[in-house]
Amino acid sequence: MQNYWLERMRAQRRDRLARLKAIRTRKEAEKYREEAQRGIAKSFGPMPKKTPLNAKVTKVTERKGYRIENVSLESRPGFIVTANVYIPD
Repeated sequence: MQNYWLERMRAQRRDRLARLKAIRTRKEAEKYREEAQRGIAKSFGPMPKKTPLNAKVTKVTERKGYRIENVSLESRPGFIVTANVYIPD
């Protein structure tokens, strides 16, 4: 099974490289890019609808010349992401 998938992957890579080498004009490059973007979008499915981030600053640390803000936000409803934001004075 591993050899089967490895060979499929190698064949796809060969096909992709051949397509890239065949590109001669800007129009062909743009067409390739658009096809690749459509393929990626199809693979991932529809984008989730936009929702409020509900960002909150949970802590501020003052330093000489800058401050660090600890932030939490919801990338999706109920899915919290944290970050440190460095802000110069």
